[in-house]
Amino acid sequence: MAGNLPYLPPPKTALSAEPVCVFGEEYCLPHETALLVRSRKWKMSDEFEVTDVEGRLHFKVEDKLMEWRDKKTLVNSAGEAVCMAVEKTFTLHSGTHIMRGRDSNTDNYVVRTRKVSASNPKMEIYLRDNNTSVPDLVAYGNFKKLEFKVFNPRRVPVAEVRMDPFGPRSYHALLLDVKAHVDMALMVMLVVMVTETMIPPPSPPDSNND
Repeated sequence: MAGNLPYLPPPKTALSAEPVCVFGEEYCLPHETALLVRSRKWKMSDEFEVTDVEGRLHFKVEDKLMEWRDKKTLVNSAGEAVCMAVEKTFTLHSGTHIMRGRDSNTDNYVVRTRKVSASNPKMEIYLRDNNTSVPDLVAYGNFKKLEFKVFNPRRVPVAEVRMDPFGPRSYHALLLDVKAHVDMALMVMLVVMVTETMIPPPSPPDSNND
């Protein structure tokens, strides 16, 4: 599980997650969905593949380094670009902007997030039409262990991420549970952002062993 969160008590009554659909109805299924997110570090880039529990491919991530910032493109099983995330580091509030398709212009963002770190137990997520200081979604948990939940403003979880205990050692395998009517593409991109921040790149080979 995502760990104890004493500062965010669960609701006293059972509530269903409200719809959170950003990138299209095809990614907001009417039932809860279990996904497997596999990632592997390759030098300075990441490789991500997202399948369901039966092995059907849902998403992949294209990872490219720009001059001063990182960008990732989420593509669906047909190879169509769903969204692009661009990290902004030289701003007052460092974080990531997510645009539709392959649009890399951060002025056209539909989702923005505050930068996540191992010392900060939460990540705030804001949708485009939110002009307030209250986030639309908040991710809480142990990011260093890649275990966290995403909550809506009513403190109802809309997604949960945890390590897959049976995943292969050559990959970082995560289980992502997405609630009904919640955007799978958005949740996958949030997992990708946390994973690539928390997992350091592999160490260079030891020249003494050559």
